[in-house]
Amino acid sequence: MVIDYIQCSANIQILATDVLHRVIEIFKLFNSRTCQVILGAGAIRSAGLKSITAKHIALASQSLGLVITLLPYVRECLRQTLTTHQEKLLIEFDRILKDYREHQSELHNNLVTIMAERAQFHGKTMQATDWDVKQAGPKDFSPTPNMELLVKETKTLHKVLGRYLSIDILQSIMSQVLRMYSQKLMAQIQEVDITTAQGKQRLLADVQYFIERLSTLDHVEPPNNSLEVLVNNITIGAKPRPPLPSR
Repeated sequence: MVIDYIQCSANIQILATDVLHRVIEIFKLFNSRTCQVILGAGAIRSAGLKSITAKHIALASQSLGLVITLLPYVRECLRQTLTTHQEKLLIEFDRILKDYREHQSELHNNLVTIMAERAQFHGKTMQATDWDVKQAGPKDFSPTPNMELLVKETKTLHKVLGRYLSIDILQSIMSQVLRMYSQKLMAQIQEVDITTAQGKQRLLADVQYFIERLSTLDHVEPPNNSLEVLVNNITIGAKPRPPLPSR
């Protein structure tokens, strides 16, 4: 449709300003509808989706990115059909481009927010884990199901983003996610109550698994060893005894 309008503007220049306004409205409508169905969760109602997933957000970002790429070319095509006096109307394209970029950035922030909520959940599970519990069989220092799930969710996000988004956007989002993970997990680890060497070793196995598996993500700077250092520096001590009941 946009191509048809551009051709119309080129062939019938008396309609150039009218065409310009119509093209602008098309781009505004697309941006508005995309925001409504994704950030406004309208797709849950209109398409019967159970939830808005990372894939939906990535696809929306990809669509916005395409328009962001095309807008300067559309602007230039229409500029050639305008008079010098009419060219001031093109400032609306600059506003639209700004809106699209802000919308795309908001989508990316939404992905980080989703993963932050998951990190908070996994961090609380980590804090609630009894790391000192005695094991009946041989000592097993494999990662906990909680950490395995966190890593799995992160690798799934990376796979989805790598499929639909450019490498630079992938790097930007994943670096924010991994940095946020490290901050939240460090805060939770500092609250963990460990009184045995075995418990410390089990926690260490978790963070080593986190670092090792997420270091294999393509095009993403691996996590540093700050979590491992934090666990290694944990001082083993006795759990405080609960207060005696008052008489």
